Amino acid sequence: MNAKTIFKADCLNGNTEVHQNGIKIYRSFTSVWPFYEKVKIKDVNNALMLEVVVTGFLGYKRKIVLKTNNLARDLFFEINKRKVELTVEKSRIVFKQYNRAFKFEGDFYVNDVYVGSIQNKLTFFTSELVYDFLKDNEINYFCIILSLILLRNKFHSV
Repeated sequence: MNAKTIFKADCLNGNTEVHQNGIKIYRSFTSVWPFYEKVKIKDVNNALMLEVVVTGFLGYKRKIVLKTNNLARDLFFEINKRKVELTVEKSRIVFKQYNRAFKFEGDFYVNDVYVGSIQNKLTFFTSELVYDFLKDNEINYFCIILSLILLRNKFHSV
């Protein structure tokens, strides 16, 4: 029987490290400016995988612009009813966030089918995210990438 893959992310000062079964696989860096935010996602070898710029003031007229895509897939971001959707080829990923104060938690849906969730273990200085996916699937990595972009304005404390 195959062991389930465990994904965890540690968030501190707007930057996040994602681990798969205890091994670091991604790192995201966030730069916050008055009218835009920039997110860079790098792999374990520190190579830039993805860079996006999120524009809009306090969420008003929000837009996500893909600046760099070094992944082997075409990605497309769309804002639909105040939710960010990521389309990877023919799969549409949506993160439905729970309304919980100071916590980043919610469910992932791919083509309107539930595939997994995020639970947030919040401490005074850090936040640990635990990803729970139903199946080991390549789309899980794109769900994690979407969450790293949505995390851009969370946990900027300390």
